[in-house]
This record gives sequence, structure tokens and C-alpha cells, in this order.
Amino acid sequence: MAEAENKAAPPPKCLQRLQPEQARGVLYLLVEKTNNCRDELYTDELKEQVKKKYKLGAKECDEVFAFLTVQAKKEDRPMKAVEAPPKNPLPSSLLWIDEELDLDMLQAHFLKEGRLEINDALKICFKVGEVMKKEPNLLRLNDPVTIAGDIHGQYFDLMRLFHVGGDPKNTQYLFLGDYVDRGTFSSEVIFLLFSFKIMFPEKIWMLRGNHECRHLTEYFNFKEECLYKYNEEVYNAAMDAFDCLPISAVVNGKFLCVHGGLSPDIRVLEDIDKLSRFQEVPREGPFCDLLWADPADDDENAFDKNDAYKGWFFSNEARHCSYKFGAKACQFFLQKNNLTAVIRGHEVKPEGYEMHFKGRGDIPQVFTIFSAPNYCDAYKNKGSCLKIENNSLNIRQFVWTSHPYYLPNFMDVFSWSLPFVAEKVTSMLSIILSKVSEKGGLTPAEMKVTLQTQDKSRVGLRQKVLAVSRVMKFYRTLQQEQADIIKLKQLSPNRKLPNGVLAGGKEAIQAALKSFNDAKRIDAESEMYPNSPAVTRSSTMFSLVPNEEQKKFLESLEGMHEEDLALVETPSICVEDSKAEDRFEREESAQLKTLVGASRKIVKRGDKQ
Repeated sequence: MAEAENKAAPPPKCLQRLQPEQARGVLYLLVEKTNNCRDELYTDELKEQVKKKYKLGAKECDEVFAFLTVQAKKEDRPMKAVEAPPKNPLPSSLLWIDEELDLDMLQAHFLKEGRLEINDALKICFKVGEVMKKEPNLLRLNDPVTIAGDIHGQYFDLMRLFHVGGDPKNTQYLFLGDYVDRGTFSSEVIFLLFSFKIMFPEKIWMLRGNHECRHLTEYFNFKEECLYKYNEEVYNAAMDAFDCLPISAVVNGKFLCVHGGLSPDIRVLEDIDKLSRFQEVPREGPFCDLLWADPADDDENAFDKNDAYKGWFFSNEARHCSYKFGAKACQFFLQKNNLTAVIRGHEVKPEGYEMHFKGRGDIPQVFTIFSAPNYCDAYKNKGSCLKIENNSLNIRQFVWTSHPYYLPNFMDVFSWSLPFVAEKVTSMLSIILSKVSEKGGLTPAEMKVTLQTQDKSRVGLRQKVLAVSRVMKFYRTLQQEQADIIKLKQLSPNRKLPNGVLAGGKEAIQAALKSFNDAKRIDAESEMYPNSPAVTRSSTMFSLVPNEEQKKFLESLEGMHEEDLALVETPSICVEDSKAEDRFEREESAQLKTLVGASRKIVKRGDKQ
């Protein structure tokens, strides 16, 4: 009798007559839409959806749900109210409607930490590659458009970005690159953005960042994530798709958008279209510069201290490759191409954005936009996006949102628990050695040993006790400060703690994480071109500009007053501070409320009062 009760009930006959892919779809809807078969979530609307899509009767739907409910009750899940991640990948029958993607289903599936079938992931990469292959190196777009900076695998903050910048189904987006690495949801980010690109090829635009290459994704964690969640074939397919990404865009014929910055080898916009982009990002040359260059922090400095090159191009020591470009280089390029400003990403900023090289009227020649708030879960920075509409620029800031937790580098729980076990073992060893070293711990036979030998033994034993005590302190620190140590390891490119941090205990760890600047200092090595020595670049002007033209430009600067150095016919900016809520704290609300910062409107210089 007991054996009959414990025997597993067979699946309903209606499931057995369906094709395997259809059966997976039915099971997915009834389990995932009801949070593992909760009766109150099994609605008539859901039942109707299953009936219509898979041609089942109402009683058959009830039979399947009753069968799944029995299976769910057998599971050992203490917190049943907490929604579990999907057990199986999203069925193809729910992802694809003919040859179109169900974006709502995909977005919701990823919010639950779901994954895709291998074949579907490969198909998305192939289809988006075919779309992007047809696009030029330099996209030419018109407003309205929302420009987003680095995402870096922060899928849940990407949802916040969509809330602030506009629904991507109805909003034109331009992404400046760096979709992967550092965060733990890079695959979700690219598969969702690739899917939007497939469905809205004339509305969603994606540029290549320096992290969209094999060298960096192997060094950081995107390849590791692909191997953990999918396989190497999916990783290679994603890399092939990255090779097809355009590398720049011009909005309204006035704003050049790139991931990194300017190159001395690119004098006019047409030079960008001449580049061969269907390859791995090279370490030097104009292609590299567009993805790696940075604006100078102080345009009066040059690498070799040569006054002739102040404000032009000089070696980018922080990156170990490419250049830094100054105000003169930027101004020359903008005037030469009749542009207003350069909009780029590539650098984390405390407020989510920064304006560089301002002239009279508070005119920035360069905007940096960074869309990954609380970068690496350590920087505490805001994110932002830039909306261009009707000749106005609005910078919208947002803060980070909560996200599911992964151990660093997708570590398993056993490896993570080793410091706790080791701390207990060293504690026991310390007690044993302490007892042995106490007076009276020696046997009568040992008392006959000479005094000299006895002293040496005690000294050696004392040193062992001290060594074990130090090790015990390390492991105790690892156990007690695990969360902060994980943050530090995430910032470190070699996944090791800085020297001396563990020995310093809790105070040293907290001091290392106390501010944005400290996080950036610790993370500086991760911003370099990895596993390569620094490449020193000689200071230079534009390589392709004739000497006569450069000389003429410099003479024109000498004849201008300082207040006239702003670009001719360039709009100026007036700041309109919004009265939106501006607190900077972590929100647990699932509604992803908008947090909008200052709204900056561009008007013509002659219109300014």
C-alpha cells in the first residue's frame, strides 16, 4: 500500500501527446507563471493563454497543473514564497513567434535569472551579426535618441536605464559599447540587446567598446560566465557578433559618438569609414584609439613636457595603449568636421557623467556618459543617459537597483566555505601548540635535555605558535569580513587582495573601500590593456594633417581672445535643475522609480539672455 502511494504518478496523457518542445512550453508557463504552482497565481488568464497556444482543453490544463502541484510539494524548498530561478531554459516555442522574438517573455525570463537553449543563443548571435554586417563603420542618426554608456553586465540596472531613458520598443537608443565583463549578468545584457536589435534594427543602435573583444573577455569574466551558463560555442558566437559592431555614430550631423575618443590618425569623419572593423580590436592604430583613448584631465600637460604639443595627443599611461587627447586636438577635429561635441563612455564617473574642455558659455567639447551605477558593486557612483531631442540635451541620472547575488567568478559554495573551515582548524592547532609550550608540559625524560637544546625548542615552538596565530587571524578576517573581501577581489584583475589588507584586519578592508576615489585607485590595473607592457606614444598632432594646416590653426588660436575660444556657431548650455527626488541611496522597490538629475538644455548662443 505504501509502495503504491510513493510510486510516482505518470504525467497526464495530454502532455504525452504533445511534441516535446510544446510540452516544455506548457510546463514552463504553468510553473514559472505561478511561482512553482501557487494556487492563487493560477488565473483564468494564464489558463486561457495555455489553452490558446497549445490547443489544450480547460480540464487538461487543470490536470497538468494538479500534477505539477504534487511534484512541487515534494521539493525541499523552505522559503516557498521566494521565487526560485527557472529550472530549465526558456522553451523555443515561447521565445520565438514564427521568426520574431517575444521580447516581453525574454526580459521577464532574464529577470528571474533564467537562461536560453543553446540553439536559441546561437541563433540570436547569428541573426544580429547578419543585421550589423550591413551597417557602416560610422552610423548617421537623427534625434530623438537616448545615448547610453557602459553597461558592464549589470542587467538589472539596464532595466532601470530603460525606465529612465524610455521603453526601447518606442525609443531610439544608441549604446556606446562595453556591454560585458565586470558584472555577472553580461550574457543576459547582450542577448536582450541583440534581440531588440533584431526586432528593431532601425531603432536600436550598438557601437563596439574596448571590452567587446576576445583579449579582454578572456582576461575578465565574460568568457567564464559563458562557460558557466552556456558553453564555449556560445562564447565564440558572441565574439563573432562583436566583430560586426559599428564603431562610431554621428547624431544630427553635430555630435560624434564613440566609445573611447579621438585618434591622431583620423582627421575627417570619412577616415572612420575606411577602417576595417571586422576583426579583433588591435592594440594600436586608429581603430584602437576610437575604443581606448581618453580626454586629458589637464589639457596643459603633455607626456614629454614639450610645450609645442600641449593640448594635443600624448601617451595614455593609465591604459598602457592609445592616447590622451587635449582641448586643442578636440577643438581642431570639431572645427574641421563642423561638429559640436564628442559623446563617449569608457570611464566611470561619480555622477554618471562629466563634461570636458569647457569654453565660454559653459560649452563642453566632450561628454562622458557612464550607465553602470555602483560599478563593480563598489564604486557607489550614479549612472546616467543622455537624451537628445529638438536640439536639447537632457542628462538623466539614476542609481543602482538590487540584483541577485553570485559569488565572485561564479565560485561554488564549497570553495567559498574553505576559509570558515580553515579558521576552525588553525584555531584548534593554535590551542594545541599553546598547551604544549606551557611550563610543565614536558615529560621527565624531556627534562633531561640540556638547557641549550630546551631553549632552542621553546623558541622554535614559540615561533610556530606565533605563525599559526597569524594564519588564524587571516582566516578569522576572511570569515568575518567575507562580503567586503569579495568586493575587493571583484575590483582586482588578478582576483587577489592587495598586499597587507588581511594582516590589517577589518580596519584595512574598510579603509580600502571607503570612497569612489579609493575604489578607482584599487581598480586602476583593471583599466589597463591586460597582460601587456605599457606602450609609450610620442606626443603628436594629427598625423594626416599637413604642417601648413596645423600651423595656420595654431596662428588662429593665438589671434583669438580667451573668451572667444568656444566653437563658432556652437550652441551653449543653460542648466535647468529639476526638482525630482535626488537622494542617493539603494532602492529596494521593484517599481524602478525614475531618479532624474539636472536637465541641461542647449539653446543657440544668440537666444541666451
